[in-house]
Amino acid sequence: NENLCHNGVFVNIDADMLLVNHTDINDLMRGRAFRWLPQHRGCGIARQDRNVECDIRYAWNTILAMDLSVLPNLDEFSMDCGKVCVWEGCDAVDTGGKSHWFISSLPEEMKERFYGGEFMRERGERMFPTIPAWRSSVFELYEEKWLHVRNGGHSDPENLNRFDNGQICEHLMKQFEVI
Repeated sequence: NENLCHNGVFVNIDADMLLVNHTDINDLMRGRAFRWLPQHRGCGIARQDRNVECDIRYAWNTILAMDLSVLPNLDEFSMDCGKVCVWEGCDAVDTGGKSHWFISSLPEEMKERFYGGEFMRERGERMFPTIPAWRSSVFELYEEKWLHVRNGGHSDPENLNRFDNGQICEHLMKQFEVI
């Protein structure tokens, strides 16, 4: 028997993901027990030999929703990073990488990905007129509700952190009447 502190829906939302439209638990879960944004890596062998298909799919920590009351084998769930190996090869994975095995073990009817992730481009400029267009154009919108304020990685030469994140938060709070 698994001992849980919470026996219902658990939602993990990263600091740069914002809810911008109404949702509820039924809408969020869509009849599934596990919802996630997919991240993937190709195995090292696949990068060397393009004929080898190898894909390690795992949950991105930006948003993750789990119905803890129905998911099996929760003791096997892990969001750790490290290395994941499949029969085709291994590859290093970042945060969430070890969730590959848990997701792979779930029946298809229990899981569903969050969809969307389109960059806002011109739409961002209209929705967020007080934020510079070059900055809002790379916001990502998922399912018309979840706004991901993409910042670019530290290894990204086009890192978008030039526009202070504090200013972005201030503009978004005004936009959604939080302050």
